[in-house]
Amino acid sequence: MDRAWIKMDRRSHEYEVGVDMFLDFVSRHASDPNQIRCPCLDCGNVKPGTIRTIKDHLFCIGIINTYDVWYYHGEDVPSSSSTNVKSSNYKEDHFRDNTVEMVQAAHELVIQKSLSSYLLMLRNQSTLVV
Repeated sequence: MDRAWIKMDRRSHEYEVGVDMFLDFVSRHASDPNQIRCPCLDCGNVKPGTIRTIKDHLFCIGIINTYDVWYYHGEDVPSSSSTNVKSSNYKEDHFRDNTVEMVQAAHELVIQKSLSSYLLMLRNQSTLVV
């Protein structure tokens, strides 16, 4: 199947035909039509959704433009690249886990610095008022 549509403008006819082709493929291979991994840029093949939700996401948000082997949607991985795809999936999962940890740590740091700055400002104001 031609996957060139993945990199095309989401407003193009080719993209629309490609999305329909993808969703047809997915609906034929889904074990649960209400729990299909969404390959949009936000969901990243992690969050599940229905065919309708996925279609909306693919048009509004866009598809992961490197998702050319539909591994999470029932497509067989070519035997020559099987190891690479599994390794790539591990790297993606590991990257996702590390990203969440980094964002949480950064958030905590920002809150701590903001609180410290705020307390310092209050101290400076109270010494000026006295």
